[in-house]
Amino acid sequence: MRGAKTAQGTVTAVSAGGNGSVTATVAITKLPSGVTSKYMGIAQIQVKVLASNVLIIPTAAIKGSGSSATVQLLVNGKTTTQSVTVGHQTQTESEITSGLSAGQNVVYTRTFNGRFGGGFRSGQPGGQGTTQNGTAPSGASFGGSTSGT
Repeated sequence: MRGAKTAQGTVTAVSAGGNGSVTATVAITKLPSGVTSKYMGIAQIQVKVLASNVLIIPTAAIKGSGSSATVQLLVNGKTTTQSVTVGHQTQTESEITSGLSAGQNVVYTRTFNGRFGGGFRSGQPGGQGTTQNGTAPSGASFGGSTSGT
């Protein structure tokens, strides 16, 4: 875009239309230099709808699907299999509607290829992570947190 400017804002109101559309009001805290409130623009809004009373875990941690979906848990130093009920899923995250409790340690294996943030190169496949008390350990970037209140 020619002369594109970026501004951060906060969604202050949302209303649903009858056809599935949504209108959002966004308050811009500070307009970019040279822009007035009469400018017209295009907004890119990142939306994430969270269900209440669910746990969010990495989709890769789930084996099987439907009524046979399971996850691996770390209990007293041993790995056990736990049946779960899966709600909404994306390629990266899944809602667990029953079968897990906050604070349980979900274990899964993930292969990393390429660069890590610290500049190290990974030639070794694998990498295991657990969530602790519903959050990822320091430096980890995977789920296990609860959503909703």
